[in-house]
Amino acid sequence: MELMRDTAKRLQMLSEGVRLEAVGTNGMIWGDRELLTLLADNLTANAIQASKPGTKVTLEAKADGFAVCDRGIGMSEETLTHLGEPFYKADKARTRAHGGAGLGLSVCQRIADLHQGSLDFASAPGEGTKAVFTCPLQPVDDSVTGPVA
Repeated sequence: MELMRDTAKRLQMLSEGVRLEAVGTNGMIWGDRELLTLLADNLTANAIQASKPGTKVTLEAKADGFAVCDRGIGMSEETLTHLGEPFYKADKARTRAHGGAGLGLSVCQRIADLHQGSLDFASAPGEGTKAVFTCPLQPVDDSVTGPVA
């Protein structure tokens, strides 16, 4: 839950009128704090960009990961099949307006892979998007990762 609260607090000033809300359980996942922060930040920034002012983005802490849910523009099934591909841009016009090279979700997928986790998306045009990171990692004696709240 701490990771979600910290992400919401850090990105709220960039939210352009979109409200960020951290909810969920106080769980603990094992992983690299900096990489998981980058993952949460990127998913949240994407949700903010897809949302209109006055709407809400929810950052949900789960026992085995977290989810970021927006009520923004959403994506088609075709777009969902390409998420995670380097340099893929679903909306090239919007990407130019907000910057970006189309690498963010590719990096997010790599972070999920490094944590032996999964990154799944559910979306529909006009209904928003939900990104869910699940991390099955457990502590081991020689692990360089630690608990991330």
